Amino acid sequence: MQPPSILISLLLDEQAVQRKGARPSYSTLDVLRALLLIRRVGLVSRAAMSEELGIGEGSVRSLVRKLALMGLVQVIRSGCTLTKTGEEFLSALSEHVAGPVRLDLRGVWRYPHSVGVSVRNGARFVGSGLEERDEAVRHGAEAAMVLTYETGRLLMPELEDLSTSYPDFSHRVNETTRPVDGDCIIIAGASTYGKAEAGALGAGLKLLKRIWGPSLTR
Repeated sequence: MQPPSILISLLLDEQAVQRKGARPSYSTLDVLRALLLIRRVGLVSRAAMSEELGIGEGSVRSLVRKLALMGLVQVIRSGCTLTKTGEEFLSALSEHVAGPVRLDLRGVWRYPHSVGVSVRNGARFVGSGLEERDEAVRHGAEAAMVLTYETGRLLMPELEDLSTSYPDFSHRVNETTRPVDGDCIIIAGASTYGKAEAGALGAGLKLLKRIWGPSLTR
């Protein structure tokens, strides 16, 4: 599967800005979360987007302007809606990273909000999972777990087969995330949905960059 050209373009632009030593007013992660928010809600005002993403309204104006120029959103007086191109982009993205999805992990850990993503073909790019956990926390998660799905089993990399050790937990994760063989499943926990989503997606995006390495060189 070829990476979505729109996402590659966003990541390359972000890299170019970072190489110049500048700090962008919004990130590629913010772009993805904005599009997912609009898909989830339908019509999103700039004020609501600012609150949900945790970035200033000035940054949101720049972000929305970029999305409109790329043809991903339509801007009207009351807010933004997805265009057909925006819908198609999110559909293409889902072939590489499925989710985010909410998980009910009450009794597993103390965090009220748990959000998971499944990165296709990510299992072989994950070592112990520490790097992905750190990335999730860096983006706002309070905790994270990194799992792989291989030959029908849910695994904690380099540790144990959860399908055997914790069958109820494994069933709950599999039923919610619907992984396919070779997936890396990243689950982030936090006090709010937004922090958990940002953590899971941020770690997933970092893993995608590793998978797509050759596509991210100019």
